Amino acid sequence: MGQYNFKKNFLWGSAFSGLQTEGASLEDGKSASNWDHWFKLEKYRFFNQQPCLNDFYHRYQEEIKIARELNFNSLQTSIQWTRLIPDGKTVNPKGIEFYNNVINEMLKNNIRLLA
Repeated sequence: MGQYNFKKNFLWGSAFSGLQTEGASLEDGKSASNWDHWFKLEKYRFFNQQPCLNDFYHRYQEEIKIARELNFNSLQTSIQWTRLIPDGKTVNPKGIEFYNNVINEMLKNNIRLLA
């Protein structure tokens, strides 16, 4: 089996959806999303576990560290507008703080944010 030589600037990482990973669906001023609506339905109650199985909102530092340990140099995620602008008009300071903290943690771990 041959050895692969990737270019020095090759992006090695992962992608995830903030909708599916953030958790903390109604904390710190976040409003309900379409997913939150679906999770209230009886047939989807299995997925509505609290704390959420995926709890990036509370565990982002740990999860970014794991990405670094896997030698990732990039991660792609999405911004949840229900966290950032919950009423569609007013910016949520806690949402700004969360995304700033995520970005700073990624920079600290030399991981490039792809959005």
